[in-house]
Amino acid sequence: MNVDELAALHDNLSDLVSAGKEEEAREYLGSHLPRLPEELKNQILGFMFFEAIVDEAREIEGVAKMQKDGISAIQALQALKKELRAKKESPSES
Repeated sequence: MNVDELAALHDNLSDLVSAGKEEEAREYLGSHLPRLPEELKNQILGFMFFEAIVDEAREIEGVAKMQKDGISAIQALQALKKELRAKKESPSES
């Protein structure tokens, strides 16, 4: 890929990103990735890998939070159940 092609690739990517078309920009970059210089390709792949790791970590954090919230809800329900049973078993106040 020569300098003019690289500049055009950059301009096209910038236009897509500026227009908020991130997914389209990723596809465009992916389709041109094999033609990029090896060093640039490795840098881009490194950034993509890092981004994937960060996304995975966020997803794991989300699942962990949901699990923690679920445990809290179960504990609250168990406490409520215990309280209701205690009220049911105690003599009625008149």
